[in-house]
Amino acid sequence: MQEINKNQLRERAKKLQDVDEERWSKVNEHNKYIMEEYFASMSNLSEATVVQYKSAMRIFFVWNEENNRGKKIYEITKRDFMKYITFLTNHGLSSSAIKLKKSAVSSLCNFIELILSEEMEEYKTFRNFAEKLPNQVSSTQTYDKKIVTKTEYKKMMKVLEEKGDIMGQCWLALAFTTGARRGELRQFTV
Repeated sequence: MQEINKNQLRERAKKLQDVDEERWSKVNEHNKYIMEEYFASMSNLSEATVVQYKSAMRIFFVWNEENNRGKKIYEITKRDFMKYITFLTNHGLSSSAIKLKKSAVSSLCNFIELILSEEMEEYKTFRNFAEKLPNQVSSTQTYDKKIVTKTEYKKMMKVLEEKGDIMGQCWLALAFTTGARRGELRQFTV
């Protein structure tokens, strides 16, 4: 079988440890309540965004529990959040993955600042700790973009044919002939 060079400029990040129910059960109940309140109030978010934001917030709150003494969200500082961003960076996450996680927490903070601060005493002076941080997340490039030649395309199709991967062949043919990106290819109907 033939090895395919993926043209990676950096290794993929190790997957973050899953936030299973055992780890989630240890998270501060107040933080869980605020997160539930956020999702109950944010009807304008798409289903895909809700899934991504819930995952990102759960990761943040578990990190907070395990590495930040389980502070309630109104006790978290910019310094604490910078430690979280550093944790994600040191774990090898891409800039887009870090920005997504940061965006989810920032959106939650905006909700607290704009909505909950009027009703909940502990949030009267709350400020979004995920905004205006000293060092922004710099973009990472994962792949060295190279145009696939007709010869390389035929070679890849042959490897996929040998594997019996018809779906792979279909995807590759569509990508090669249209020039569409991964995200655009996902939008094609079966």
